[in-house]
Amino acid sequence: MQDTQQSRAAAEAARALAGSRSLAMLTGAGISAESGVPTFRDAQTGLWARFDPLQLATPTAFAIHPKLVWDWYAWRRELVASVQPNLAHDALVDVERRIPDCLLITQNVDDLHRRAAARAGRPRVAGIGPGGMARYAQPDHVGRSFSASALSDGDDAFS
Repeated sequence: MQDTQQSRAAAEAARALAGSRSLAMLTGAGISAESGVPTFRDAQTGLWARFDPLQLATPTAFAIHPKLVWDWYAWRRELVASVQPNLAHDALVDVERRIPDCLLITQNVDDLHRRAAARAGRPRVAGIGPGGMARYAQPDHVGRSFSASALSDGDDAFS
């Protein structure tokens, strides 16, 4: 039943975008919350509502309490490894499948977009992370980085 609803929603979105020559889809932390990955900023359930970022996510915190910082990041890696992509991840892969010149860009480091795309045979995800660098996982560009400024310049800035 859910697969039918997902396909119907993706088909409806694709029809709305059918005249488009290209599409860029942007996502953030909220898309992975349904999978069990807590966001950072949600006032009630976000990581920064429960933890002090100055104690966990700064060079000073690492210098003072390296084990605490390492343990916190290890906890996050284990959490992400234990969850699966959700219907929203799958729906975006389905939209990407229907629009040939389509790119999904995310700031997420949880790799759920990549896993959803890979299991559908469509490994095509760009992620913009700290420092403004992006990782692009289209088969002919796997693992190559490019400057985020190139996105606005239209340059082919793959390194």
